[in-house]
Amino acid sequence: MADGFSWWKYPVIRPASGQGMSNRVRTYRREDHPDSYVVSRMTAFQDPYDLRVLDEVEVLDLLRGVDFTPDVLAVTPHSPLSRTLIVTYLGRLSDEPPPRHLTRETVRDFALRNLSAVAGTDWSAPGLRSAYRAALEHQRANIEAMCEQVPGSSVIPLELNGHPPTMEAAAAAQVIRSARYAERRYGVDGLRSFGLLPADRIAQEWDRFYTPPDRGAEPSRLVHRDARLDNLTLRSARTLDPTDPPERLVGLIDWELAGFMTPRSGLLHELAVMDRHFRSPVELERLLAASPEHANALRREIAQSAYNDVLRGHETVDGKRRLPASAVTATTELFRVAFGLDRWDLRPHARQRETERMAAELSGRRAAYADWPKSHGSQVAPYPARPLAVRAPARRPAHAPAGPGRSAETVTVIDAVLHT
Repeated sequence: MADGFSWWKYPVIRPASGQGMSNRVRTYRREDHPDSYVVSRMTAFQDPYDLRVLDEVEVLDLLRGVDFTPDVLAVTPHSPLSRTLIVTYLGRLSDEPPPRHLTRETVRDFALRNLSAVAGTDWSAPGLRSAYRAALEHQRANIEAMCEQVPGSSVIPLELNGHPPTMEAAAAAQVIRSARYAERRYGVDGLRSFGLLPADRIAQEWDRFYTPPDRGAEPSRLVHRDARLDNLTLRSARTLDPTDPPERLVGLIDWELAGFMTPRSGLLHELAVMDRHFRSPVELERLLAASPEHANALRREIAQSAYNDVLRGHETVDGKRRLPASAVTATTELFRVAFGLDRWDLRPHARQRETERMAAELSGRRAAYADWPKSHGSQVAPYPARPLAVRAPARRPAHAPAGPGRSAETVTVIDAVLHT
């Protein structure tokens, strides 16, 4: 893309309506605010590759009143795995070109500042204490349920390698589970052809991507676990507040993967999520050498993405491929650097050849295992999806969203609007 924005990824949700890979979305502009939207999002299916330990409604209830997070207006359940969630966004997801001053650094800084504001929440405050304790118990129960084999089901349980079922241990165990999913799909030779390690080998590498929780500390940092550009809302180009920073980022959405970690390990995890999206192979190699403490969290995030992406690379939702081969190539090259498998040839023609080879591999190995379920419409999950063991209330009374005058130290809210 021109103007140095080759790192920019267009969000999958359009301003008026759209369809993500796991949601059906309708967006409506609020008449009383020039850049705030009501979003109706219906869950289409549960992605088995993601580690979900809390219900998103429960998380947003904990964050109620935080300016840069969505407000929940209503929840309508359709089945244990499907529902419609109506929320309000400040700012919007848009496929318009990025603002000229939007850079990787400003995106990273905005996300970190806001995530740090959430991390500083006093969970002992009245009105939060009981909800926080309930969320911790729900998280523990859900992780424990994921460690158990379901009778009559082919769901692969989490393997915690003797560690207690903390979020830190579960995040590392999810890497092994995703590797077993991918190996079941493509076979050992298939994983090797993608430049990935077989499942047993990655399980032996546990200590290289496990970040233990802080000794003696309580899980108190609520981590987003998916803080990337696609999950940030921007001020519309048609509105401008003179007090806005030039990047116009205003909101952080999609808290479906959120969970509680201890403060230090949680911060390392948040940094790793963003560095996985914003680092080239050369930058990654330097970062791993310069920061051993950060390296384990970064390897875990990269490995998780790599195994998930080779699975998503062959799947479709309503006829639309979930992930192009070029994206799979980008992820697997980071994996090779992170685990020291080889040095990557960064010449453009070499990368193009690798992407073409990857596309052929993804297509050619579809029949590697005869018992692999075939996809039907949006049902691409290779194993049965499971609802969370403990769910938040299915419905709560709708409440009026706060007006545009809400403010927080970490976000600029429109007070005066100039139409351009």
